[in-house]
Amino acid sequence: MDRTRKHTVAALRRQAEQERWPAGRLPAEISRRLGVSALLAHRLAAGRTQQQTASELRRLYQQETGQEARLSHQQVSKWEQGQDRPEKYLNALCKLYATRLDLLGLAIDCTDDAAGTGSPATPARREDQPTFDRRSLLTAAGSALFLDFDDMRMRTEQELRKDWLSEETLDRCEHEVDDLGLQIRTVDPRVFLAQAGAVYHRLNDLLSQRQSPGRHRRLTNSMAGLAGLIALDLNALGDPWKARSWFQTSQTLAEVHDNVGIRSWAMSYEAMTHLWHGGSPQRALQLAVSARDRARREPSSPSGALAAAIMGRALARLDRRREAESAIQESETMWSKLDQQPRTEETSFGFYEHLLRMYQSDVFTTIGRYEEAEHAQNAVMSLAGQGPQLDVDSALVQLDRALCLARRDVPEQSVRTVLDTVLALPEGFQSGTVVQRTKLVREELIALGNGGLVAEVEEWLRANTPRR
Repeated sequence: MDRTRKHTVAALRRQAEQERWPAGRLPAEISRRLGVSALLAHRLAAGRTQQQTASELRRLYQQETGQEARLSHQQVSKWEQGQDRPEKYLNALCKLYATRLDLLGLAIDCTDDAAGTGSPATPARREDQPTFDRRSLLTAAGSALFLDFDDMRMRTEQELRKDWLSEETLDRCEHEVDDLGLQIRTVDPRVFLAQAGAVYHRLNDLLSQRQSPGRHRRLTNSMAGLAGLIALDLNALGDPWKARSWFQTSQTLAEVHDNVGIRSWAMSYEAMTHLWHGGSPQRALQLAVSARDRARREPSSPSGALAAAIMGRALARLDRRREAESAIQESETMWSKLDQQPRTEETSFGFYEHLLRMYQSDVFTTIGRYEEAEHAQNAVMSLAGQGPQLDVDSALVQLDRALCLARRDVPEQSVRTVLDTVLALPEGFQSGTVVQRTKLVREELIALGNGGLVAEVEEWLRANTPRR
């Protein structure tokens, strides 16, 4: 909640308490003063966050139906913005706010007497006013006229809905993008690019069709996330120029409906392209700071923690050690306050522990804090489990370990770690960012006088460095 809105709600609450407003007036005043939906106004009047509201609704729904509900705070936000309708939770919402559906903006009050709803009282009739029944206005001719108008209205709605996406299609699009966000770390980047490209092409076709505002928002946000995944994959394949273009497309799509979370997420990862492929750490820092500042508008989004971690990586490259440590600590603090899902589900749209420790490993390795780096590396490998193959993130952490070993004067073990890591990777991952990190370890070994040990590493690099 922004500061102005927060102060307005607080002032109205105090006024309601002092003047002993009747039930229903406070949310009505909040809605009128702030120009927000009745549903949002009731939540603000109750002083609940979206997370608290979702939790309470899940409890009430289970109490009513005996069934568990999967309801997120993002869905509550969609209801409050008028992008979706809470069909399954109507009773639960009425119980939660102790009110009626029409006062929540989810139905129409068709009764004659709206007393007690917070609406202004009907003015008293003057003695000289004519005494006729309002219903007498609807004569037989008048009724026929209204029926004609209503028929026209329904035909208009049917015409408009011809090209709208179905709810099922939108759900499927969102699930496809979410699934791709889960797969990107473990699917061959070349295969992933083909899959993601096919989905993007299909969504782009849908975007050209006529949509309702709420469905246009959902479709555009899905495309923004997907464009960012394509950019991540291109970066992993070693093509930072195309990756940056796709990250910028992701940000443009996110701007359409002011999706702060996706925009700052895409901007954060655009910053990473400048760190991995010989770009400017200063430009990476500028992008990461901007992404972190944007993300503060939406504290529940994991993009703020991600941006702070990338700030730490950029500051470490610039040898601003204390600031780098401060940024990575800020990232951990923000991460610890996130909801469970973005902290634990290893999707590209979250900021899970595996990724946090990986970024800590990079920062501590770069600034020479090798004990802290080793602790972070051990945490990553413990979280990764004991699968037969490494994923690319775990491989990059192992290459951090090799760099630490080289700098701690254990060159043979460093070389062995490099070779064990790159040879254990599936073939499709033996390029891009892995090649860049391997080159860094090789250059460090040579600079420290261990050039005679890197022949096998150089042979692997010759075989896997993309030829342009």
